Amino acid sequence: MIAKLIEQWDAKGCGDERETQESLSVFLQRQLPRFTIVRQYGHDRLRADIVIEGKVAIELKFGLNSTSNFQRLIGQIEEYEDWGIRLLIVLIGNADQDLVHRLEKRIERPIYDEIRLIRKFL
Repeated sequence: MIAKLIEQWDAKGCGDERETQESLSVFLQRQLPRFTIVRQYGHDRLRADIVIEGKVAIELKFGLNSTSNFQRLIGQIEEYEDWGIRLLIVLIGNADQDLVHRLEKRIERPIYDEIRLIRKFL
């Protein structure tokens, strides 16, 4: 349900990750008024961009274009897996196709059955 809402959300006009986080958070609050939606939700050493009902985390990545950002995301995914929360990774804007392919291969593994990747183009 939440993934479908994110697919409906229009990210156009967002210039960076902070703006996309604000835009998506407002959109989800309007679509899910009875749900608790928290931005910058902290858990252990991890800070999720958006958490819904303490059960679904949304990690936004604006322009995944460098190996260092990719490696940081992989580290975050491992932290989310330890947390045991469902994770939606939202890639926004242009991204290096090789890095996207590597990410898709990584999250296909059975250990990551609670992770879904969503692409949003501007």
